[in-house]
Amino acid sequence: MPESILSVKRIKAISFSMDEMLYYAASSLPVKVELQPKLGYQMDANTVELTLKVIYLKDSAELMHIQVQNLFELPGLREFPVEDHLLKLPSAIITLIVSLALSHTRALLAVNVAGTPLEEVLLAVVDAEDVAKRFFPYMF
Repeated sequence: MPESILSVKRIKAISFSMDEMLYYAASSLPVKVELQPKLGYQMDANTVELTLKVIYLKDSAELMHIQVQNLFELPGLREFPVEDHLLKLPSAIITLIVSLALSHTRALLAVNVAGTPLEEVLLAVVDAEDVAKRFFPYMF
């Protein structure tokens, strides 16, 4: 079995909320989705953390949100450059981290909205590389 590039250390839903009444009141309005990533690292622990907050809006009011902490172990983290406190990972690694974080967030959101009117309002499958380029362009 090939050696893994990184491993998942923790997946944790930090916060979740939804407003079912807003969903009913504004059912004809489209849902807008915003992603808010926060990337951190601990060199001594060889860990990279991507906390991803997903906010669903209807007419600029928050319909629901979920915030998920994704902690990854990345052996040899010190080998990657840091410039102005920004860790610069290879594009393939940040894309993998973003892909996993999106998947974890989608799964935890599905669990939280199961059995509610919002159970079919899930995070769409998107190109993780496009998302990574949007939020971390300095790694490409």
